[in-house]
Amino acid sequence: MDLPVGESYEDICRKFSWQIPEYFNIADAVCDRWADDTTRIAMTHENLDGSVKNFTFAEIKRYSNQFANLLNSLGLEQGDRALVLLTQSPECAISHVACFKSGIVSCLASVLFGPDAIQHRLTSTNAKVCITNKANLSKVQNIRGACPSLEHIVVVDDDSPSHALSLWRSIADQNDTFDNVKTLSEDTAWISFTSGTTGQPKGVLMPHRILLGNKPLFEYYYDYGPREGDTLWSPADWAWIAGLINILLVGWYSGCRVVSTDMEGFNAEAAFRILGQHDITVSLLTPTVLKLMRQIDSEESPELQLRVVLSGGEAVGKELALWADDRFGLTISEGFGQTECNGMIGTNPRLMAVRHGSLGKAMPGSVCATWKLNHELFDKRGNVVVTYYLTFPLLNTKDLLWYFHFHVVLHLHLTSKTPVICNFLAVEEPGLCWKNLATTLGHLTLTHPTGTTTTTGRGQEDFLVAQCREQCSTAFYLYLITVDVQFYWTTWGEARFCL
Repeated sequence: MDLPVGESYEDICRKFSWQIPEYFNIADAVCDRWADDTTRIAMTHENLDGSVKNFTFAEIKRYSNQFANLLNSLGLEQGDRALVLLTQSPECAISHVACFKSGIVSCLASVLFGPDAIQHRLTSTNAKVCITNKANLSKVQNIRGACPSLEHIVVVDDDSPSHALSLWRSIADQNDTFDNVKTLSEDTAWISFTSGTTGQPKGVLMPHRILLGNKPLFEYYYDYGPREGDTLWSPADWAWIAGLINILLVGWYSGCRVVSTDMEGFNAEAAFRILGQHDITVSLLTPTVLKLMRQIDSEESPELQLRVVLSGGEAVGKELALWADDRFGLTISEGFGQTECNGMIGTNPRLMAVRHGSLGKAMPGSVCATWKLNHELFDKRGNVVVTYYLTFPLLNTKDLLWYFHFHVVLHLHLTSKTPVICNFLAVEEPGLCWKNLATTLGHLTLTHPTGTTTTTGRGQEDFLVAQCREQCSTAFYLYLITVDVQFYWTTWGEARFCL
């Protein structure tokens, strides 16, 4: 699944079409197909003490085969869940690949979480195994009694953990060959969790096809990359979708080297050093990270080989973006998405004139359309796309902007058969509480006459209100993501869509 070659955004969109096979397994695509070249480096891992170790794709395949055999020997079967509670590390990547191979669903959790957050993820997924390190082992053991499905704990960096299995000792005697499960593209590969802005974090089922859905999106962001010879790194935690798929899986899909680090918290000086020392060419640096790097930047910082820098997750801002352009010698790409639907809108500096502060345009393979309440939604050719029934008792709305992202990327919430709503909106409605609206529902998104999109981050309510009053003459903009089932939205009323 590749992005068509084109000379313009419009040209690429015209040529693009989704091609999703019936069967697809992420492990085949990101690991096994590269393993015959025993010299191809998959990962460079930098330990806390500064020591560096390389892992080839052949080694990743062997270790993940052994781990998959271990999981099967523990009684896990296709569809069972395993919680991965690890930092950026070879063991984290191996754990995910082993799960993909065996049809087991890996579940993401950050080592920054406390016991309650870990318990929520263990119980809501009914995970049978938790894979963690010795620094977080006690958190899991203290809540084990409250997690009835949890049968085994695997520790990746301790040869003799208490009441747990040692990863490396346990896989040492396992067979290093494994026949990957023939998974459907629709089968769940892993479970990500939302940030819990409006309640408990929700598990989102990510099918194997999500990699096929994301590959062309990141070819767009990364200017037809990752390319042969690219090296990728980001401080983004692999417990979140940005780090796991935007860097690790997309990088490995292209057979590129990915750098992982044991960095404890973000260190701007270390970030500059890592980018230079490891010859990073593609990086994802959030606005928060860029701000911290700008604070300590100096002429003594190493020369960098960066070809692409992608930023997003919050508003970058024009001033910060211009600094990044100048510092890195390129025009940064900006993108926007969220857990439920990664990479919805973005820029490619080669294909469009970038307006910093704008998120660009809908990704190729996506459709934007406009409709009015109590009407049918038409595409640009006049074909009916959706007939809907919609009421918002608290809002006197007139026009909506619908952003329909094809179901190649999106899947369902873990605990519900309803698809996900992307909660970006801007309202010009007298008497509403702007601050509460903004902080409850997340990001403000505005459309520009050029067709590009602008967003402000959480916590910027004053700026948000000013922009909204100035630009939102159509009263209400709403971005929704859905698949071909019904759903209900009850935050403001009922919204039912039938595709």
